[in-house]
Amino acid sequence: MLFSNANNDPSAELGTKELQKLRRQDLLEFLLDQMVENDTLRDTLAEREASIRDLSSMAERLKAKLDDKDAQIEHLKGKLDEKDVQIERLKKKLNEKDALIERLKFKLDAKDQTLEDAYAAVRGLATVTDALEHTQQVLLIESILADNFLLGRHQAAKAQEEAHADADADAEGKEEDAHEESQEA
Repeated sequence: MLFSNANNDPSAELGTKELQKLRRQDLLEFLLDQMVENDTLRDTLAEREASIRDLSSMAERLKAKLDDKDAQIEHLKGKLDEKDVQIERLKKKLNEKDALIERLKFKLDAKDQTLEDAYAAVRGLATVTDALEHTQQVLLIESILADNFLLGRHQAAKAQEEAHADADADAEGKEEDAHEESQEA
């Protein structure tokens, strides 16, 4: 090729006057080179425009996807905010429940202490009851002994009375006999 250079641009080396001096065959060759280069550049341009359209289309799709993702993120942020509010509400309820549990635990401890005191009192009552039963048995035995003693004294007094009555009757009988004997004599 006659007009080749680093950029494949013959007009860079040749001015207008030099182009006029060229022969017809060189000019045709120059035009042919220009047309091939033009076709190549047009094909390259078409490929790049197609690539740009593809990239633009892809960019639009990605932008749409990003917009969708942004909308999803905003939606999820809203849900997270709702969940945070729920968590705070649940924490508050949990703290209230913990406080209630502590109060119930305190009451349960008090009831346990009351039950322990009542159990100790019952054990004390059992001891007192045992002592009362023992005392009652002792009193019953003493009462029986006293009754037996009184019965024995009563029987002894009755026997003594009977003995006195017999003695009095004997004495009266002797007195009567003596009185009858003295009257008979």
